[in-house]
Amino acid sequence: MKKLNKKGFTLVELLAVIVILALLIVIVANTALPALNSSKLRTLETYAKRVAEEAKTVYTTDCVLTNNTGASATGNCASSHSWSITDIMGADAANNGYSSALTISYSNNVVTINGTVEDTKNNNTVTITNSVTGTATAK
Repeated sequence: MKKLNKKGFTLVELLAVIVILALLIVIVANTALPALNSSKLRTLETYAKRVAEEAKTVYTTDCVLTNNTGASATGNCASSHSWSITDIMGADAANNGYSSALTISYSNNVVTINGTVEDTKNNNTVTITNSVTGTATAK
């Protein structure tokens, strides 16, 4: 009688390996994706703080220090004005998927910044509110 050559794997063995790999992928995805999303949100929070500080600097330099009245010929320096992220951070911010809706106001030597910064690529939004000292904080 001839001896059969049994090289290779059976269908059951291949299916078992595929099932094990699928389970490992699910487990890794469930632990890695929340960490990745959390990291993206922390990055946006840091960026929002930079936006708030830059908004305060731009507004103070362009409006408050220019004429000390909080008003300008362009109307951008009224006592309260809405600014986009492009006004504050330049065109690169919008090109990189960030948008914002900020209201900046000046009263009694305090610049107040309120609004949101959004990462449109990752669908995350951070709210910016003003602290007592006039330094913006992201929450």
